[in-house]
Amino acid sequence: MIVALSQSFQNSVEKWAAADGRKPPPNSAAFIAQILGEEIPYETMTNITAKFYLRHFTEAELKELAAFQRTAVYQKQIGLMITLMKEAGQEIQQMVLAHRPQIEAKMKAHLGVAPKTP
Repeated sequence: MIVALSQSFQNSVEKWAAADGRKPPPNSAAFIAQILGEEIPYETMTNITAKFYLRHFTEAELKELAAFQRTAVYQKQIGLMITLMKEAGQEIQQMVLAHRPQIEAKMKAHLGVAPKTP
């Protein structure tokens, strides 16, 4: 989540700089991460996550989850998570592009937008 927020702020910094005809400072990504860390401390994020787990899992389930997270197969899964997101994202993006005309037509029909005539 913090990575996505940092990237979003980095994109904003780049746009602001471009609007002034400048490039963002070379250390802007580190500066953004520092500011986010100051404004939203790690402890706050872990507390939010802990509250989520307490709302959705029993104590027994949490113990089972913790035991699973210590296994080699879980460690392998976590190690492959970025690869999974990249590969799945690319495949899904290709599917969306291939189906874009149908998706847009259905969205326009739902919104009552008349199709363009050639």
